[in-house]
Amino acid sequence: MKTELAMLMATGVLYAALMMPSRSMAAAVPAGGPAPGGWVGRAGEARASLAEAMIPFALCVLAVAATGEATMLSAMGAQLFLAARLAHAAVTLAGAGWLRPPAWLAGMVGTGLVVSALFQG
Repeated sequence: MKTELAMLMATGVLYAALMMPSRSMAAAVPAGGPAPGGWVGRAGEARASLAEAMIPFALCVLAVAATGEATMLSAMGAQLFLAARLAHAAVTLAGAGWLRPPAWLAGMVGTGLVVSALFQG
């Protein structure tokens, strides 16, 4: 399996892991009740942010895989994206909001590196 696709699958696992706490707590709260707070609420925020970043990343990875244009740079970009999103999730869960923008930016740079493979050939 190509590195880019493996990183996309791992990102999907991260998404599922972040979904578990917020969904399980949401099921315990009656309709119209208060939104979960604390780390459970932050897990929901991290999941929503990951979903927004994962869509363009997934499209780029699938385009690279479909065209066969994978390079070492696109593989490194996919690895950077996953590492950045893991860091983003960790700092979000910890409540260290000031570290979220650098982690988000690193993920976008990783997506950009994946895209660059499409324009090198």
